[in-house]
Amino acid sequence: MQKKMVLGGLIGAAAFCLVLNPVIDKNYFMNINYSYFGPTGTFVAMVVGEVVAVIYYNWVRFHFFENSDKVPDFIVDWLNNIAPIFLILLFGYILIGVLGVDIVDVLSTIFSPISAISNTYIGFVLLILIPTILYSLGISSWAFGAVSNPIYFANIAANIAAVEAGGKALSIATSEATFTAALITLGGMGCTLVLVIMAALKGKSKKMKAMGRICLVPSIFNINEPVVYGFPIVFNPILMVPFWLCSIVGASIEYFVMKLGWLNIPSKMIQVGQIPAPFSSIMITEDMRAIIWWVVLLIVYWLIYWPFFKAYDKECLKQEAIEETGE
Repeated sequence: MQKKMVLGGLIGAAAFCLVLNPVIDKNYFMNINYSYFGPTGTFVAMVVGEVVAVIYYNWVRFHFFENSDKVPDFIVDWLNNIAPIFLILLFGYILIGVLGVDIVDVLSTIFSPISAISNTYIGFVLLILIPTILYSLGISSWAFGAVSNPIYFANIAANIAAVEAGGKALSIATSEATFTAALITLGGMGCTLVLVIMAALKGKSKKMKAMGRICLVPSIFNINEPVVYGFPIVFNPILMVPFWLCSIVGASIEYFVMKLGWLNIPSKMIQVGQIPAPFSSIMITEDMRAIIWWVVLLIVYWLIYWPFFKAYDKECLKQEAIEETGE
């Protein structure tokens, strides 16, 4: 199985290079648009990988030739390795070399509305809210990365290019603005740092005090798995609501603050999400005003979480009283 995984990855890489429609010049050198090996080609690579995986998986699943007593085992292995490679590359050659289909252009046309919507207020909020909701249901926010990452990469690439050309960064929907700056993800998805501080300082139940102290250091570095699964927030109707609300409100404030020019839009690719705010906020935006908005958002998140924290703390106290009395 490990060999098949490696082979599948190599087939995917070969199919991706084929999709980029390489051109052989008169000196027999192969020329490829190498920009597609960066953020621009991320989504194309993902689609090609999915197609290759489906074809290769189904070929392996049907066990062609494996039940034949007349064919030696090494021939069976050879056929089952070479056949899917031949089919995938032949399909790609016919589609691109014979029919002249530009896969990159087709995919860009199909998904360009998604990228455009991402830089609107609604699109930006949805890019934050959807993975937050999934996270509160126990599904890692990384699962949504298949949709959001290509958009984020393309947008930050556009910002970098614009600044290098002497213009301004215009795309707010980037991983840097969402995660690395840690204004929308203060403590992690759902802005849980304030919840942890409340639990550590204001918690009356033993559970809340303990969890607040345990989760404080990870939360400062924007690692909130202990909070999400430990408090828990997952499938907890009391804490799920502020978890969602902070994502909506935080994304809204950051969007309009950057749109109005009150905070710089990120124009450098930095994919490190564990730098504590406001240091990360200043570093990513290259703007000292980030400290002001960090304070504002910290207060806003505190106000949102406070009533829900008090309600959940009371529930924990009641549960602990029941466990102590045995009633």
